[in-house]
Amino acid sequence: MKIKNSLKLAPYYVLDKDWTKIANTMFKHIDNVYAFKVYCYLCYRYNNQYQYAFPSLETIAEDCSIARSTIQKAIKYLEERRFIVVYKKKGKQWMNSCYYVRYVVETEEDKQREQKEIIEKFEEMLGEEFETEIEIFLDENGNVIKEEKINKENSNK
Repeated sequence: MKIKNSLKLAPYYVLDKDWTKIANTMFKHIDNVYAFKVYCYLCYRYNNQYQYAFPSLETIAEDCSIARSTIQKAIKYLEERRFIVVYKKKGKQWMNSCYYVRYVVETEEDKQREQKEIIEKFEEMLGEEFETEIEIFLDENGNVIKEEKINKENSNK
């Protein structure tokens, strides 16, 4: 017998609680989907009072529906890139990992450089067509009747 889950869906704009803060920069810097999901989960479980998250591997695996070995690889990925710092905390009868979550800070220069690179790639992709201006002539119904390339040298005079 199959059990169907019933979900109540709401538009995103009404969300005013029960949300997780994740730096936008991390969408660009974490290219491993499992690592990204684990990073988001650690942000979700982040304790502001202690300044770290401390779920067990079993809890992360269960809540994220990912195998424990995949969780370990994702944590290693995040740790190698210094997106998290893992610290082992020992109690009287237990040992737990604490995850200090970090994020990439982009400067205004970084953003401008990225925008410039995007424009350069776009221009390269389109080649000469990017710089070609076209004048379009329409009839009274808005249908295109003629297209003409504009000579830039003549149009600038």
